[in-house]
Amino acid sequence: MTFKANCPKSSASFLGAFSLAHLRIAAMSDTHGFHESAALPEADVLVHAGDFSGRCTIEFIQAFNEWLGGLSYRHKIVIAGNHDTLFQNCSRNPGIDPVYAEALLTNCTYLKDSSVTIGGLKFYGSPWQPEFCDWAFNVERNSEQLRAIWDLIPDDTDVLITHGPPHGIRDQCPDMHDRKEIIHVGCELLVPAIFDRVRPKLHIFGHIHEGSGVEGRDGIIFVNASICTANYNPTNPTRMITIGEPEEEATND
Repeated sequence: MTFKANCPKSSASFLGAFSLAHLRIAAMSDTHGFHESAALPEADVLVHAGDFSGRCTIEFIQAFNEWLGGLSYRHKIVIAGNHDTLFQNCSRNPGIDPVYAEALLTNCTYLKDSSVTIGGLKFYGSPWQPEFCDWAFNVERNSEQLRAIWDLIPDDTDVLITHGPPHGIRDQCPDMHDRKEIIHVGCELLVPAIFDRVRPKLHIFGHIHEGSGVEGRDGIIFVNASICTANYNPTNPTRMITIGEPEEEATND
């Protein structure tokens, strides 16, 4: 089988042939309310890896869901990110039941530590990241709680979708305390889960806008699908990846 990640010419990273086949995935993340500005390629599956919200309100979620409903993709998968605050009982949630927020997303498959199988490929999505300014889905870095979350990822996952990156892979940004220093801020505990156990064919994430792009490591394709730049300009391209053999049915696991 063949595997290709087709990056727009504006991307700094371009990957040629890998060993897989033909399910077209359009990957995006961190649109922060600018989803209508993103150029969307033709594909079989659209994946949004979280932070679709600018200011997360019921009205915004409804509008985002309506936008999803107008897209022609056969399958649409969405996970939440730290800015999607109504999807978790966090300090920035004004009291909205996350179950109610989730139920508003009727035009996609919403994944939260869960999976869907499309064309024989298992997509698993999880919104959690090491804590950052007390936003949604924050967990103490290097904690047993975070390790337990990554332990939930099934061994047979083909496409892993997390909001945050693994440590050392498209996760560099300026230090909050010294903007001149560039540091890695991805999750350390996600690294062994990916490389030592799950070994997905593809990992899609966002969160760190500065890391937007595509690269391969040890036979795994990593896509930081952030649409917004560090300055929240929605100018990064939607990433196009081709993987797997499409089939007729999609089943929730």
